Amino acid sequence: MSVVRSLLNLVKRPGRGTLKAVGVCLVSAVIYDTALQAFDGPQRLTSSVMWQTSEKPDERFVYPPGVPAVLRPSTEDRTLRIEQYFSHPISADSIAVDLHGTWPETPENALKADTRGGWTGRFVSISAPTCDDTKTLGGFRCFMDVKVSPSTPSGTIGLSTRLNIFGRNYGHQNGVFWIILPEMSAPHYERPFVSNALPATVKASLNRTEESPYPALSVFNRERAKRATVQITLEGNFSLGSGFLVSNAETIFPVFGSEMSEKLRALPANTRFVVTAAHLFPLGYGFAPRGQIQNILDNAESLFDDGETYDLLISGKLYERAGRLLVTNMESDIALLALSPEAETQVLASGTMSEVDLLGLNIARNMNNNVALDVFGYPVSGKGVITHRRGYLAPNAWPTDDTSNFGPLIKFKLQAIDTTVNLAEAGLSGGPIINLNGEVVGLSMERPNDTNSLVAVDLTSLTNLPSNWQSDNSDCKVVFNPFDRVLRIFKNGDSCSYGRFGSPQRFASLSGEWSFQEVFGFADENGTNIPDVANAYWLMNGHAIINGHAIINGHAIINGHAIIRGTKLVVDRNNIDLINNSEMIGGFKLNPDSFRPMVSKGVRILKAGSNFVQTEDFLGKLILGTRANAENTQYQPVYSIRDFVIWWHKVAGSADASVLLCYSGKNCGQ
Repeated sequence: MSVVRSLLNLVKRPGRGTLKAVGVCLVSAVIYDTALQAFDGPQRLTSSVMWQTSEKPDERFVYPPGVPAVLRPSTEDRTLRIEQYFSHPISADSIAVDLHGTWPETPENALKADTRGGWTGRFVSISAPTCDDTKTLGGFRCFMDVKVSPSTPSGTIGLSTRLNIFGRNYGHQNGVFWIILPEMSAPHYERPFVSNALPATVKASLNRTEESPYPALSVFNRERAKRATVQITLEGNFSLGSGFLVSNAETIFPVFGSEMSEKLRALPANTRFVVTAAHLFPLGYGFAPRGQIQNILDNAESLFDDGETYDLLISGKLYERAGRLLVTNMESDIALLALSPEAETQVLASGTMSEVDLLGLNIARNMNNNVALDVFGYPVSGKGVITHRRGYLAPNAWPTDDTSNFGPLIKFKLQAIDTTVNLAEAGLSGGPIINLNGEVVGLSMERPNDTNSLVAVDLTSLTNLPSNWQSDNSDCKVVFNPFDRVLRIFKNGDSCSYGRFGSPQRFASLSGEWSFQEVFGFADENGTNIPDVANAYWLMNGHAIINGHAIINGHAIINGHAIIRGTKLVVDRNNIDLINNSEMIGGFKLNPDSFRPMVSKGVRILKAGSNFVQTEDFLGKLILGTRANAENTQYQPVYSIRDFVIWWHKVAGSADASVLLCYSGKNCGQ
């Protein structure tokens, strides 16, 4: 993932400061060096990379941000170095880490500060950060070594770094890393295929052509939707995904919680909002917040003086640093950006957009009886050209549980009308889904792997949010990180209601604090068939998060030397050998396993809530199957973390809940 330009411009303070570490992510600020000297200008993270320190040529793998490290059980040297370069010197004391593992969340497993200035745990140890005083290629280096024990359970380790400056923590998406320990023993069970054929009567009424004319959508509404749809990029060199200008953004505010809603309403009345998908912006592990969001919303006047800014392609023209990321809700997969006043002036001056166009699209009040819907966005393959595709709602596709999303909003599933074209493609995440009236009913989110289809968040269901969803009370929360695959549930009071994840099924809430993690393995390991239409995607939970390929800029630096020849690499599973042979320097290479399709192998319960003790025999075990009751000898495979968690909600209150779980053997899939 490309390194973002300078982020946080804090006010310079002369004299001395105390730099003290606390926890997650990494980033920009005016920071004092080891001599506590002030400097002019913002701090910049110029390079960030994780790499295996093994001397074995076949294990000299490098992992830029956005590319997961993969350590097989056979990997001998299990030490990874996080190496980052800054534009100005950094005090090692200001760097800290936050980590979520694959093991039970018990005191004996916790990562704790050690006497050497690092952190030690039962399964992972991290050395004390070391920072150089002298500048090399890329800037001033800081690094730390992460050692993963061979006994670490399979799953995904989420690791992120941050800086603590004068008591404030700053995070950066390029300081977020994942280490996947693939499950190699458990089988993968494919969900039975369910045909969603288009009814003949409906089929006859729909135009199957990819391009215009689209009888179901007027030319006026089609062109208006195209103008309102934007491409979100980093430094203009690749697509993170899509988004859209929205006129009634206040409709969306409640999904971010009451406190954030108040801060968003306090922004200037003329603020132009862009809605997009939250998974375009990786978070630190588990429930780590975006450190800078709170500070920016606290100071609306300096909205564009600091923070995460992104380039926007609007109506065919690129505007640098035009979009300011305000807030994300990863559970519902919704994020809000604001269009900068400078960009607004430039857009209007270009003549490609009018004041009315900048008002954006309206979010519909209901789904009504929509059969065919229109999908807009910027696929990576289009290289900056917008696409318009059509899908239909199959029977029982609204609402759907065929999703990895844990937010309270309803999800729906569209099937492609034109089966020769992929309805969901890399880069379409965050784009609008439009009804016949030109209103937005959904936001593109992910793609199931079994069919040419697209799963979207139903934005018309925003009025059905639980009353205390994302409340300020930390005792009532649902938090899901789609990258480390950890779901956390907090319900420590009778009044707490976190909803049903947008599911049509009915079940009661769990009590206490719970942690679940989905465990991955290789999709092609046991002859698992991955359809050709999904080959370009890194698969998660039976779904592809459709922001696509790994894009690596030329700023990957190790030991003061660049390790990539080019200025930008677009990597997928089909060209990785070419990239390794022609573009990588110094014996380093990308790990092919990082680009192999992954599928769910099971789920671990890492923390159990009320009515359970933290020594339960199921705690930390890989759960492969479940059964309806103790008398039933037939188990259903665990297809995904969402399937399992919904099932667990239904049975956790029973006395024999733990005996309904299957951990190993062929019976788990029968």
